[in-house]
Amino acid sequence: MNFDSIGTIVAIFIGICALGVSIWQGWETRKSYRLSVTPNVCITSWWISDDDYLGISLTNNGIGPAVLTKISISIDNQVYDVLNNPTIFFKALRSTNQFGESIDFNKVYIDFGEFIPVGETLPLIWLMENDKTDELKIQIFQDMISKISILVEYKSIYGQVFSTSGQKLT
Repeated sequence: MNFDSIGTIVAIFIGICALGVSIWQGWETRKSYRLSVTPNVCITSWWISDDDYLGISLTNNGIGPAVLTKISISIDNQVYDVLNNPTIFFKALRSTNQFGESIDFNKVYIDFGEFIPVGETLPLIWLMENDKTDELKIQIFQDMISKISILVEYKSIYGQVFSTSGQKLT
């Protein structure tokens, strides 16, 4: 073996190693990018009358936007798809009011694929402004909300799927 063939073999080996390091570095960079936009949706309930609203909301505490793909809310073991047919759920929620007192609540209609930006809160169900100072209506609304459980499925902008759930949100 002469020095030219050894030099060629060493050059090929160094080239293959450099290619391997480049591929590994690209893989790690991609992983880092995915982690840098991970959303974290929390289901929160607000019952302090000084807040802008009293009710349930979704908050993105992650470091990337959350793309909503499914919101299922169940009342007494009956599951409702809030993204595809919210009206049926809101009617069912009203039927849980067993106190006879008229309760008006706001609701938001969310579309499939709607996103929650980082640090933002998206209210789902909350008391109307005129009812949020009435203690009886607050208690009735809390009783209605205590009967539901929520499952939220969402994904990152890279398509990673996540979910969060909450029960007895009072």
